[in-house]
Amino acid sequence: MSDQRASRRRVLAALGATGMGSFAGCSGLLKEDPTADGSQTAGSSPGSTTDSSLNTAIANGDALRITEFSYEETSVRQTDVVTLTLTVANEAVEPVEADLVFQTVEDELHAETQSIPSESTTTVTAQRELLQTGEYPFQAAVVYDGAVVATVETSISVDEFPSSFVGVEGTDFTLNDGTIYLSGADANSEFLVGLTHPHHKQLRPLVFDGLEHIGASVLRLFVSTAPVEYGGPFPGEDNEKFFRRFDMAVTEAKRRNIRLSIPIMSGGPHYDAHPVDHLVNHVPGYVYAAETAAEIDDFYRNEECIELYKEWVEELLTHENHLTGVEYRHDPTIMMWELGNEIAWTEPWTRESQTLRPWIEEAGPYVKDLAPDQLLTTGVHGWPDGRNDFVGDYQPDCIDACSLHYWVGPGHYDLSESEAEALLKEKIEAAHDRLEKPLWFSEYNWGHPAHPDSPGELADGFLEERNGKLEKWHTRLDESDVAATAVHQVSPKEVVEGLMERKRSSTTIYPFEDDGTVEELRRYARLTREKSTATAVPELADSES
Repeated sequence: MSDQRASRRRVLAALGATGMGSFAGCSGLLKEDPTADGSQTAGSSPGSTTDSSLNTAIANGDALRITEFSYEETSVRQTDVVTLTLTVANEAVEPVEADLVFQTVEDELHAETQSIPSESTTTVTAQRELLQTGEYPFQAAVVYDGAVVATVETSISVDEFPSSFVGVEGTDFTLNDGTIYLSGADANSEFLVGLTHPHHKQLRPLVFDGLEHIGASVLRLFVSTAPVEYGGPFPGEDNEKFFRRFDMAVTEAKRRNIRLSIPIMSGGPHYDAHPVDHLVNHVPGYVYAAETAAEIDDFYRNEECIELYKEWVEELLTHENHLTGVEYRHDPTIMMWELGNEIAWTEPWTRESQTLRPWIEEAGPYVKDLAPDQLLTTGVHGWPDGRNDFVGDYQPDCIDACSLHYWVGPGHYDLSESEAEALLKEKIEAAHDRLEKPLWFSEYNWGHPAHPDSPGELADGFLEERNGKLEKWHTRLDESDVAATAVHQVSPKEVVEGLMERKRSSTTIYPFEDDGTVEELRRYARLTREKSTATAVPELADSES
């Protein structure tokens, strides 16, 4: 038996002669000229022989027969890898060498040259990941002496996965027949989308491996804020490169059964509200693009800025993933959209009112009309320091859940323990009791100033301190039935210090190296799964994987 790869040119020529090459619209396979570098002859093809009686028997279908073309799976869903089995019987008294071929709807070919023993069978297999829903046809053939002597077809029905959208009931997220609590992380979109990195295909699975290891069931996936000249997206521009990369990230989340919350763009919070002179998908970038806008805050009140934002919303939500064939707005993997990450007035504490409600009531219904099956939140910071009107900004009916970014450590707002506890209590009560909506605890971690002597190194005792804070917060979140959480941020050491050659920050979590932190995140992930009543809750990955 030979496991050498069959000649693609020889196989294509044989399939073309029978019309099999145009199977399922794959006519492009036949455009290759089989005689471009010399035609195959009977004497040079596998299976050629001077025994004309054997050739005749094979040509008549009396010697080589397909006895099985099957797959084991009883039900198949998106991202499943199916194994197709092809068994060919040789009823002749001599061994026969032939090409055994698999052809799919997507013009891909798997072919092997096999020596089939006399009066015996040979079995070959091929695996295929199925990403698109619906009927997925496959065809197999036996090619002998440049001619197709046997063919068979089968079709696999592929179901949508996940099978349903996350919903809302009161202060809970729901999934089909019950409640679902989710825990996960933010991750650097630079690593997940990788617009500026030629090795993005290495970065993405490594980050998702880390997310899976900590037990993440939800990921806050940022739309890139890379400038347009580096492949970043912007309404009206050529966004193909961005979408192809973003498609890969969405599809990888689908493979891992990790739900996504996606900020549509980045805001212009007070620490990053400087004018820009290039197109980029954040508030200053929109102001730069709008001829009638003069200052950063015009984004929330200028009609041209609002129309540009809506143009991007429509392009993003109606984009069809080139891998799955599903528009983003119809994909249950995307649990929720966020109007923007940390949207706020530039100096909100100087204003009589900090609310963005008029803008939210303009933008929110536009998103919900396009994507009624997916949830919507604002993405505001939610702090009591004059940045946002937490209650006012979440009152509009178009907003399904409240989000909160909780930065209370010495590396950020440096609140005392009592102040931090009071803040968390206040926001949970506001979301659950006053607004009667779920709380999406979408950014949190214990940040610390950089090590004074070694930037990028954690201060002595920092990990133990962080682990204690996380455990305390998780216990409080669990007791309060907070619907979903995302710790900020998970990036593997192999990515940060290896491929990217960077220094870590105190809010970077290494998902395989940070002793205690990983165990605590997995502990909380286990709690969220145990208290969920929905039957379709994702399983917690093995800690050894």
